[in-house]
Amino acid sequence: MGHAMGAGMTDVRLVFPERGVVEPWPHEAPDPGPGEVRVTSTLTLMSTGTENIVFNGDFSRGTHFAAWGTLPFHPGYLTVGVVDAVGPEVSGLAEGVRVFHRAGHGSRFTVPSAAVNPIPDKVDDEQAVWAGLAKIGFRAAHRTPFRLGQRLVVIGAGPVGQMAVRWASAAGCESIVVVCPSRERLRFAAAGGATHLVEATVSEAAPAVLDAIGGPPEVVVDATGNAEVFRSALALAGRYGTVVLLGDTGHPGAQRLSSEVMTKGLTVTAVHDTHDRPGWDEPRLLRYVLGMMERGSLDCSGLITHRFSWRDAPEAYRLVNERRGETMGVAFLWDAA
Repeated sequence: MGHAMGAGMTDVRLVFPERGVVEPWPHEAPDPGPGEVRVTSTLTLMSTGTENIVFNGDFSRGTHFAAWGTLPFHPGYLTVGVVDAVGPEVSGLAEGVRVFHRAGHGSRFTVPSAAVNPIPDKVDDEQAVWAGLAKIGFRAAHRTPFRLGQRLVVIGAGPVGQMAVRWASAAGCESIVVVCPSRERLRFAAAGGATHLVEATVSEAAPAVLDAIGGPPEVVVDATGNAEVFRSALALAGRYGTVVLLGDTGHPGAQRLSSEVMTKGLTVTAVHDTHDRPGWDEPRLLRYVLGMMERGSLDCSGLITHRFSWRDAPEAYRLVNERRGETMGVAFLWDAA
């Protein structure tokens, strides 16, 4: 609590000083140097799965979460703001330009100019802030790949699952079945292009899925981050099908193969935010995502359900941990920082 904001402090970022606690801490955003810009944040989006795994310490020893989620931890990686200063040797950016970048939950950041992405005029802040999660969904669509006429199931209709649904729709998949016990989250999946909705846990969903698409799916995307879902995903996939691990878990030791991997000849592939592939590094992919939003081919409008002042961050994390199924996009507003 010794890091509380003082009366003269204007720059601030959210920090997890200990498990289950979030506080605003003073933060310095200096004048930009060569090749840098400073960005004043307007909106940041909580990555409800990843951030709360770290917030709660819900991971096993020896995992990448254990190495990455050390305390004090600076959460967030989905930020929209406005350039307020430009350093020397920067071209193509000017003060007043709206940008998306990956700095986190904070009022202002000084970052390399190559790390910010101008937002097209037609894309509002509440769509643009989804670009980082849309990028993760693209990784699955590109790696699998999603394709015309495919029968596909997405398990989990949280933020990352919503992105998988939208990429499957953009790819022309014939059947996009979404399995989730939350009716509210399924409503967002329907708006994103899902063709069939199954309001159930995945362990209960197989008969409804098979009935909906007339047979087993070719691709099953596990977007839950729940290690216990993996075996059900393997059971659901069709012969020679692919199971995509899109939601990361803090307990990978609990994700165990079943005999169906061998008997059905399944392919299991994992997708992570860091998986740059030739020709598809992060800058290009974020430009592509924002361009798809501009053309209306990737619609992320209406996905923000809860907006909090940064001062009310404890309330926001409490909501997500106690009633996550009632939420979709949880955003922090920084206009008063």
